[in-house]
Amino acid sequence: MNYLPTEMSILISEEDLQKCEEVLKVLGANQSLYESVECRDIRKRLQPHIQKLSKGASRQDALIKQNHRQLMLKTKQAEQIEANQDKKFIANTRLRAGRMMDLKRVTAANSESDVNVPLV
Repeated sequence: MNYLPTEMSILISEEDLQKCEEVLKVLGANQSLYESVECRDIRKRLQPHIQKLSKGASRQDALIKQNHRQLMLKTKQAEQIEANQDKKFIANTRLRAGRMMDLKRVTAANSESDVNVPLV
């Protein structure tokens, strides 16, 4: 399992890396041991790396939240546009129905008045 680059394998042997993994597994499984006085130096050495990782994660979280907000805004705008189009369609339909009723009334009135007019 030699997954270290050749330059790093000079600095850290595979055995040392395996020991480090085992220690980290034990510390990860036992929080009180990690927080103990004996592990203070380990915590001090790990802290900068943990902070770097958390900063990267918070940036990614911020980008995800920003993209989500933009998507929600676009969705809301699209819903508002659709609602306005629906209102306009309903208003035009009512206007058209009113005009058709007026046309029927005028046609009916004209047909009644045409009946009384003598044909020449």
